[in-house]
Amino acid sequence: MEIVRSLSQSAREPGSPGLLILYGLPGSGKSYFGELVAERCRAVILNIDRHRRAIVHGIPRYDGPENKRVFDALDRRAEELLDQGQVVVFDSSALREWIRSPLEKIASDRGLTPVRVHLDPPEDVIFARLRNRRPAPDPVDGVKTWLDVYDWMRPGWQPILEPHRRFDNPEAVDADVAAICRELCEDTGRSA
Repeated sequence: MEIVRSLSQSAREPGSPGLLILYGLPGSGKSYFGELVAERCRAVILNIDRHRRAIVHGIPRYDGPENKRVFDALDRRAEELLDQGQVVVFDSSALREWIRSPLEKIASDRGLTPVRVHLDPPEDVIFARLRNRRPAPDPVDGVKTWLDVYDWMRPGWQPILEPHRRFDNPEAVDADVAAICRELCEDTGRSA
């Protein structure tokens, strides 16, 4: 937890908490979107990739025990930050329900309705982004490129059952970020 805390310091004075959960496959623009929202709303980003690299020493395995350990730590940090009155951006693929349901419970236990955003640009946009992404992922289960990661993850995607916003036009990112910031600020009593 100390590693996670050191990577996710409070971003503002305590206020009304808020939670943004980002959904999407690699290359969908989650991290970029999350950074824009965090900057504008002075939120704390919990980025699964960044935290995994810090928590796991050596090459990540992306197996069940490692995933559970990393997500449990990020879920606990989300609880701490929300209890401190912070706005939290949870940046992971949120590929499966077991990842999403603890976040839903964390929000519900605090009387919050999370803002949920599924970033889903066209595949040609995703493929172009992934071809240009550096550094290449660590080799795992034959995964050698970011395109391999995408192909590896895509079949495991479970539909999002909760109400959410879906953004599929990367050219509208500024308007989409503004809309989400208004929603987060409305829910938390701040102005964007």
